[in-house]
Amino acid sequence: MLFVECCRSVGLAAKFVNSYAHIDDSTDHEFHAWAEVYLPGGGWCGYDPTLGLAVADRHVVVAAAADPPDAAAISGTFRGSAVATIESAVEIAVVPPKSAT
Repeated sequence: MLFVECCRSVGLAAKFVNSYAHIDDSTDHEFHAWAEVYLPGGGWCGYDPTLGLAVADRHVVVAAAADPPDAAAISGTFRGSAVATIESAVEIAVVPPKSAT
C-alpha cells in the first residue's frame, strides 16, 4: 500500500494486483500480490516485494484494481451451520514461452 500511495502522491498511476507466481519447477505455485505503477513511455511495471523481483512472465494475474478490496481474487460470505463445509481448489498450469532460437 505504501508503494502505491507514494506513486500516486507524485502523480503516477498505480494499482494492486493479485496473482499466482511460478518460481521454478521444484516449488508449488504461490498466491502472490504486488503493486504496479504506470511509467510514461514504459507502461505498467510490476514489482514483487515478496520475491524481490520485477514482475515477469512467471507471474499470472488473477485480479487488478485501484483499491485493495477490489483486487481480491475471491471474496464473499457464508451463512450456515457449523457442520457445513466449503471446499475450493485452484489449479493452474504455467507454460513458459518458447525461446526464440
